[in-house]
Amino acid sequence: MYRMPSWNFRPIGDECLELLDGASDTPVHQAIRFQLFDSLRAMLERRPDLLYRENATGRTPAEMAEDAYLAERVNEPPSLPNYSNYSILNQSSESFVKSVETSRKTERERIWALCQQKMSETPGTRRLVSLFEANEAAKRLVLRQSAQQASRKRTGEHNEAEEEHDVVKSREDEMQKWYGVAAQWADRNTKNEDSEP
Repeated sequence: MYRMPSWNFRPIGDECLELLDGASDTPVHQAIRFQLFDSLRAMLERRPDLLYRENATGRTPAEMAEDAYLAERVNEPPSLPNYSNYSILNQSSESFVKSVETSRKTERERIWALCQQKMSETPGTRRLVSLFEANEAAKRLVLRQSAQQASRKRTGEHNEAEEEHDVVKSREDEMQKWYGVAAQWADRNTKNEDSEP
């Protein structure tokens, strides 16, 4: 009879919602960025505390949702009537009733309302990104940029900004000079201490 090996499996559960991508965004950050209302609602039903979780740049999903909503609201302000010819008596009765189309909430508005609801139901404190997580995100970004630059060099694509960056990088860094001087000074002091009886 075949017997299953007894590996130490751990159920994943909702821990996967804490996984970070290359920019140290959680799936909740991504759902807000791409306006995935249904996915966001499902995630926040399980883990509303993730609304307070910072990414590497220090932004929480709740802040991202609020910023997106406010940006949408101020993007197209309503036109103001021309007061020289404006009279309420000259308006049609339909102009006083919001149409069904304009009263519908946009995705950004729905997402911000959901975030507000979840934050009022489960108040929490901001969870800062750890130094380790920020460093890991920075390493992944550097690797991604290096791979993109290598790909461009293979295909022969490059731009002026990359060339300028390479020129600046080729110049010797002033701090490197100071470290070199300090290292030589430390070596001399160590040799002097060793030679003294």
